[in-house]
Order: sequence, then C-alpha cells, then structure tokens
Amino acid sequence: MTAVWRIAWRQFVEQFLQVSIPEKALFKETGDRTLDKEALQIPGHPHPPVLLRDEENPCPTPIRIARRAFDRQWIIADGRVIDRSRPELWQASVDGQIFVVEQHSQRLKTGPALLFTALIPDMHYFNGNGGRVLPFLRADRAPNITPGLLHHLANSFGLQEVVPEDLLAYIAAITAHPAFTENFAEDLNSLGVRVPLTAAGDLWHEAVHLGHRILWASTFGTHSISPGEGRAVGTPAWWRSLHPEIKYAREVAPDGLPSHISYNSENEHLIIEGGLFTGVTPRMRNYTTGGRNVLDSWLAYRSSRMAGKVTSELDRERPERWEHE
Repeated sequence: MTAVWRIAWRQFVEQFLQVSIPEKALFKETGDRTLDKEALQIPGHPHPPVLLRDEENPCPTPIRIARRAFDRQWIIADGRVIDRSRPELWQASVDGQIFVVEQHSQRLKTGPALLFTALIPDMHYFNGNGGRVLPFLRADRAPNITPGLLHHLANSFGLQEVVPEDLLAYIAAITAHPAFTENFAEDLNSLGVRVPLTAAGDLWHEAVHLGHRILWASTFGTHSISPGEGRAVGTPAWWRSLHPEIKYAREVAPDGLPSHISYNSENEHLIIEGGLFTGVTPRMRNYTTGGRNVLDSWLAYRSSRMAGKVTSELDRERPERWEHE
C-alpha cells in the first residue's frame, strides 16, 4: 500500500478513539483482541498500559509489513489492535533479517516452494492459507543455522569459509522457482520443505550468485545489495533494472480506484481501467504462489472491488485513490 493508506488509517483510528462507546462496536473483537483485554506488548513497539476502550492518545505511526506474496501493506503496531500478534516473531525483526516463509498447512502443487521477505510477514503471507515463518537470524542476530553446517560446506567446496548469507542465497536459488515444486512433487506430499545440498562446487557458486539476485528482488532492493552485479539499493523504480521492457505507458486516473482490469496477451498489455503497462509477459501475468495469482491479489487490494472476506465493517475501508508510486 502507499502513503495514502498510512494517512487514511491514522485518520480512521484517531476518529475511532474519539467516538462514543456504542460506535466502538465497529471494532472487531476476537478471542485474542477486545476493547477491555490487556494485550501482549509487541517488542520494539510498546503501547501504553491503557485499555483500548480508554485510549485517548494519538495513533502510532503505521509500519510496513508483508501482507501477501510480494505485497507490502501497512499495520498499526499496537498489540491491542492486532489479533495474535506473535511477539516472538516481532522480536526477531532485527537488522539484516530475512524471513523465509513456507506454506505449511497443505501440500504444495504449483509455484515456488519458499518466499523471502525482509518485513514482518502476515500469517497468511504465502497464499492466504496459513503458513510457517523461519527467520534467517535469531533475535540476538546469530544465524539460525544448524551448528557445523557452514564448516561442512566449506570443506566440501574447498573454501576457507561459507558465510551464512550465501547459504540463504543457495536455498533461495533452489526453492524460489516453480521447477522445484514440479521436480520434487512426490517429496512435497508431506508438509515442510526439505532442501537438497549439492556436492558440486561450480553448481554451488552458480546457485549462490542467482540466489542473491532473488533475495535482492524479494526484499525490494534492501538486501543482497551489490551495484557492481546489478543489484542497486532499492528505489521506487528499482524494478526497472530487472525488466526495462515494462513501461508505465499510460497512467491510471488518480481521482479514484480502478474497477476494471484486463490483459492482452498478444500485445503483452496490462490494462488497469484507463492505465496501461506494456511488456508484461503471460508468465508474469499468470505467476502464482501456492495457487494464488500474485498480480490478481495485489490489484484486488487496490481496486474498487472488495478483496477477501468481509467479516466486519472495517473490511470495507478502502483507499480513496490510485497512487502512481
């Protein structure tokens, strides 16, 4: 989501905190989150020792999270308004962290086996159907790697050392591709992703190089940065270096949200209301994670159509306009 979401949420919550008690019924209560229940503190984002019903302070500044596959949205980092906040996960949000996410509740059939993000991931990040998060770093910033594995790999390839980031890059290169899911379909009958380790040094180096590019792209240019290898620090237009053929040829009208989205495979045109992206290949348009079309999901949250289930009136809150960024 864009900055307009951050502003809209702040205004909404500030208005919510000022209304009368009956109107606060708009708040969706769960077994973990109520107006009158003390909530767990979120590491790094403490909230005042006040029940939400009695809160009168300004809304905290929202922060970005990984909402769905390759989709960054905003959240109010206050344990009183988050259902099942998982403090131990927030505690692992340290400098250099990359979260490895797998679909752990059902068998994988299509798409990549693992996703990677530098942001705190929603529990449904992978494809909207639950999942499991494995932090690359522990809360003390120590690599979350089996003791002795890096030393074993270094000996196997005749290297002085294997750094933890290279092992993560290797895992990304092997698993973040639909071919992994296709080739190991039988092994993926049981839940959990197991990664084969090569004994060939040349293949290891090739995979590490590719994997760093995957990590760089997956984290929107915030990790595995190497300008000399074409991985510059992320900017609003960081993706242009990956696919310069994609052009935002005609802007979407900024006075509202689009209601109609179509795709012309012959011309490789993605048409968003009156807006136009060129150079979007069928492979990009049809890319899925765990059976969920990534582009459809991303656009649904940014269109006038409702995305997902409506379980309370809060689900009807939408941005007011399309942001070009």
